Amino acid sequence: MVNDRPAGGRFLFVRAGTDAARIVNNVFSGRGDVLSGPGELSNKFVSAKTAFADPAGFDYRLKAGAAAIGRGVNPGSAYGFKLRPTAEYAHKAKTGTRSSSGELDLGALEYRRER
Repeated sequence: MVNDRPAGGRFLFVRAGTDAARIVNNVFSGRGDVLSGPGELSNKFVSAKTAFADPAGFDYRLKAGAAAIGRGVNPGSAYGFKLRPTAEYAHKAKTGTRSSSGELDLGALEYRRER
């Protein structure tokens, strides 16, 4: 999650009374409060935009050597739903399959070695 506002802001707002908000394995970049409201925030990583492939072009894939590679933990499940991601965002407003082999990376996009 990236916040480009110079003044910062909130990355996540969870309304009071929410039954469950489990926030695991995320990368946050920019100024602001990570979580406002009730929730379980675990295994987060705060990073500069230099960890991403091309943030100016909205390419937030991790660059080779980024500290978030391989740092994910098993997010478990909630209400019988497995929380390990199986899909990821593909520009423009599509989804793609997220790799499930090897170590889990932090963030919305799994790191892929260039071939």
